[in-house]
Amino acid sequence: APGVPSTTDDLVSTIIVPSTDPDGDTVTYIYQWYKDGVLQPEIPSNTVPATNTAKGETWRSVAAPSDGAAYGPSAEDEVTIGNSPPTAPMVDVTPDSPVTSDNLVASITTPSSDADGDVITYSYAWYKDGVLQPGLTASTVPTANTSKGEVWRCVVTPNDGTVDGPSAEDQVIIQNSLPTAPVIDIAPGVPSTTDDLVSTIIVPSTDPDGDTVTYIYQWYKEGVLQAEIPSNTVPATNTAKGET
Repeated sequence: APGVPSTTDDLVSTIIVPSTDPDGDTVTYIYQWYKDGVLQPEIPSNTVPATNTAKGETWRSVAAPSDGAAYGPSAEDEVTIGNSPPTAPMVDVTPDSPVTSDNLVASITTPSSDADGDVITYSYAWYKDGVLQPGLTASTVPTANTSKGEVWRCVVTPNDGTVDGPSAEDQVIIQNSLPTAPVIDIAPGVPSTTDDLVSTIIVPSTDPDGDTVTYIYQWYKEGVLQAEIPSNTVPATNTAKGET
């Protein structure tokens, strides 16, 4: 046992029907193990440690009963060592707080290991708000696929060429993107104290999320914020010659 072992399992030979002795003598057992038909004399007990086995090997246990005077006929059983699946990796999706202008990248921070020494490959599955995105099977999601507020989860599954191992996952939420800076112009360009000052947006801001952009205005006189002027216009009555 186990009947279908992997390289991570100890092999244990168990007497399921004991020998009987017509003389009533106490019966003991000796064990011999054969790997691919070759006797392994260094293993005299009923157990083969997992460290001694490798995928594809056939191990046979022979158990012989003894009454202290002679050996009776032996019994045997054998198993073939099967494939061990790879362990789960550790995964990190970056950036941790992405915006719509960021690619999402799933990185293997701790690789899977395989007890058989098999080469491991990884498959990637991306879920948007819980729904599988079948067209996205690489480690990266391009920016064009994401929108503000969406929850993106990546599930990474290791495979050793025979079977999948346990998956690992990580997720992020797409955050709000900042609008770009506008370009403004104050008119007139050479004002006098009789002119109102008007700040005009000549190149509007753009928003990567498609949100509606509004503007707030702050005016500074000689570097000091003028909190009482919250609009895009400074009345001429507020200005004096030489002020910046």
